[in-house]
Formats: sequence, structure tokens, C-alpha cells
Amino acid sequence: GHTGQIFDLIVSADGKYLASACEDATIRIWNITKAGNYEIHTLIDDNKVNTVAYSLDNRLFATGGHSQKIKIWDENQGTLLKTLSGHQGVVEGLAWSPDAKLLVSTSRDGTAIVWDVESGTQRLVFDKHKKAIWDVAVSTDGSLTATGGSDGIVYIWDMQTGTVLNTLKADNGDVYAISISPDKKWLAVGYQNRNIIIWNISTGNPQYTLSEQITDSVQNVRFSHNGNILASVGDDGNLFLWDMKSN
Repeated sequence: GHTGQIFDLIVSADGKYLASACEDATIRIWNITKAGNYEIHTLIDDNKVNTVAYSLDNRLFATGGHSQKIKIWDENQGTLLKTLSGHQGVVEGLAWSPDAKLLVSTSRDGTAIVWDVESGTQRLVFDKHKKAIWDVAVSTDGSLTATGGSDGIVYIWDMQTGTVLNTLKADNGDVYAISISPDKKWLAVGYQNRNIIIWNISTGNPQYTLSEQITDSVQNVRFSHNGNILASVGDDGNLFLWDMKSN
């Protein structure tokens, strides 16, 4: 297994594989459909790996971290297909478009880059943030992108043009985690200051705040596939499941 702190975990869309990203500069792919230790690939990177993301068709996954590069891998063979260079800081977030043609990366350099995966070129650079961008989310139809980071601001923008559609501000410290509901109605944002705000995407207004029992920074939030459940984890070591149907 890994020999250092694991920074990210992601399960493939078909539920068969789990990818783990580690400070030991490796990415390990596990078959989770069988009992026991079924590691099928160990991939070596240049430096600590912070983030990993599977494409929805399970063909590809992307990794990024302290090398400041994004690497595209073949899921079945575990082979490196492409390396994308453009960031001037550690890569912190990755999110695919639904058709796996585009990939969004975010970095401590304060930029988000939309990549054309086939050509390996930059489609656009989003530079509204002035500090590190910790997380990124793409809507299920690929039309919206949301980014947030150290400036405490979330920008919702058009993935094709980079046009800002809404700007969400709250006095809650860094934005560490973002998730867009499947119906594009809600945006869940996890903050440094121990709470989660559910924003209305169309109006840009906060709908309600989830903070009960959260005692430390929120590090990750994810909507379920039907949008009925929101999962959150944080530095307090707790995992919460929130019933979104009752809110």
C-alpha cells in the first residue's frame, strides 16, 4: 500500500475501482468489487499527488499535485497518455466534463484552466480568483463550473466561455469544498469556519446553512446521484449525511 498520507480518493462511475492519491508520489488503483487487497495498478508521479478524478465513462482518470502538472492516464492499462503543463503552482482540484472532452484544473497559482483533453491544449484560463483555488465542480450537463478557494469567494461560470454567471461571497474563511446538485439548482460549499452553505445557483442567494455538530473545517462535500443526500467530511474526523429532501 501507500507509505504516506493519502490526499484524495475517488471511485469510478461504474463502482468497480477506487483510485488513491498520496504524498508518496504514487497513485494506486484498487478493484473494490472483490474482498481483500486487490491493487491492480501502481502509478508513479514526479511529486506528491493531491487530487485524482475519473471520467464518467471510466476510460480515463486525471491526477495533479506538487509537480504542477496534470497527467491523463488510461484506466484499464494504467498507462500515462498525456501530460498537461500550464500551472505555476500546486494543482489542487480536477473535474471532468460529462463527455470527457474537457478537464478543469485548479491551482494554488489562483487560476483554473479548461483543457481540451484530445489536443492537450488550454481552452481557456479563468483568473478571477486572486489566491489559491482549492476545489472545482462541473455540473452534470457540463454547462456550469464552480470554483472556490482562499479568497472565500465562489465563482459560477460558463465552462465554454469563462463568463461569470454568479459570484457568491460569505464571511466564512477559505472555501475548501464545492458540489453542484444534479438538477443545477443548489451549490453546496464547505468552509474553513465550520459550516456548509447551500446556495441557490440561479439567484446567487444562500438558502440555508448546515453547521449542527460540525466542529472544524469542512474538507469535502458531495451530492448523491439523485441529489437527495449531501455527504460532508472535515477536520473534526466526522462524516455527515444530510437529508436534502427535507430542506
